[in-house]
Amino acid sequence: MKKSKIIGFLAESIAATVMASLGLFVRHISVDIQIIAFARLGIGLLLLFIQIVLSKKLHQIKQTKISAPLVLSGFFLALAILSYIKAIKSTTLINAVFLLYLAPIIAMVLAAIWLKEKLKLVNFLLLVLAFGGFLFILEFQVSLNWQDYLGYFWGILAAIFYSLFIIFNRKIDSKIPTSIRSLYQLLWGMITILPFMFWTKIDWVEPADLYWLIGVGFLHGYLALTLMITAIQRLEVYEYGTISYLEPMVATLLGVFVYSETVSFWQAIGCLMIFVAGVKQVFLTRNN
Repeated sequence: MKKSKIIGFLAESIAATVMASLGLFVRHISVDIQIIAFARLGIGLLLLFIQIVLSKKLHQIKQTKISAPLVLSGFFLALAILSYIKAIKSTTLINAVFLLYLAPIIAMVLAAIWLKEKLKLVNFLLLVLAFGGFLFILEFQVSLNWQDYLGYFWGILAAIFYSLFIIFNRKIDSKIPTSIRSLYQLLWGMITILPFMFWTKIDWVEPADLYWLIGVGFLHGYLALTLMITAIQRLEVYEYGTISYLEPMVATLLGVFVYSETVSFWQAIGCLMIFVAGVKQVFLTRNN
């Protein structure tokens, strides 16, 4: 397997694992979720800029030509986060999560049409297997209540924006270093979220909240998003999509080990399906 593919699979595996812990952090933060989203991008941006300065790559920022994909990927990242927040507030968490995770399938279709990525039947089936495992983890508790139509609207928008974030990342010039493309996406994402902060009630942030917000910025802004962008840069969309379903699997396991939650038979089957799909995808890529 090419080194770039190995890096891509490792990056997304770690990113999905880190992202799975976001719920653990949010449970300990009392401020508005939009502030959490802003802190995630803002602190992540600051840490990434410090990394670039310390690695003496500041000149690469000046040398990078700003392109539409570079700007739009950050724009769609922010809109995906905001739409997901709106979906969570407008419908059940399970419905919001289900709609968001339609994104890898939407992105796969867009990549085949727009990016002309070749998709074999076996790759399609593996992505469907991973998505099926995700449904088993949710125990098919997705409900349809037309009173929650706004929640469905925002959830579908979140999935579309997330899929566009993936697609436009694939269109960024491959010569642009990962750290630089990540920096610009976090920057444009934060700029996109900034106007929404004017409609958010900002109270005094307690010291305990501040610690958790810094943790979110480091783990889920700086580390996870940079690794996600690294993976998207190196993997085909269907490869990235299949591995991304590790996130709900790891989130389920974290619930067991951290909060002593029980896992049902069907959830265990779902975790196994996602794990098998991911491992099989890695081996298929290696063989090709």
